[in-house]
Amino acid sequence: MGATLNEALAEAGVDVDGVMERFLGKQELMEKFLFRFVNDQTYFKVIEGMESQDADAMFKAAHALKGLSGNLGLTPVYEPLCELCDAMRHDGFDGPYEEPYEKMKVQYEKLVDVIKAYIPEGYSE
Repeated sequence: MGATLNEALAEAGVDVDGVMERFLGKQELMEKFLFRFVNDQTYFKVIEGMESQDADAMFKAAHALKGLSGNLGLTPVYEPLCELCDAMRHDGFDGPYEEPYEKMKVQYEKLVDVIKAYIPEGYSE
C-alpha cells in the first residue's frame, strides 16, 4: 500500500505522535479507535442538526465530535469544530458558523477516506 497508516494520517494533518502518546504507544489500540471513528454517527447528528436548523442538537453533536476528534488527534476536524462550537454556543445560527461548518465537513470526509483505506478487509471488532 505504500505509506503506513501513521504516515498517511500525519500527511493529512493528524497529530499522530500525540495520539500514540495517549494510547501509550499501542498501535493496535489507536487503530481500533480510529476504525470506530469511521462508523461513529456523531458527525451525521451534526449534519442533521444543521439541516433541521436545531441549534441545540447541532451544538451538542458538534461538541461531542470535537471531543472525539481531539482525543484522536484529528486536528483538521478538531480545529473547525472548536470554531463551530464557539459560534453555536454564543449565538446559535446567528453566529459565524457557516465557514467552520463547511471546513469541518471537508476535513471529516478527507480523514475518513484516509482511515478507510487502511481498514483491513473483513475487519470487525
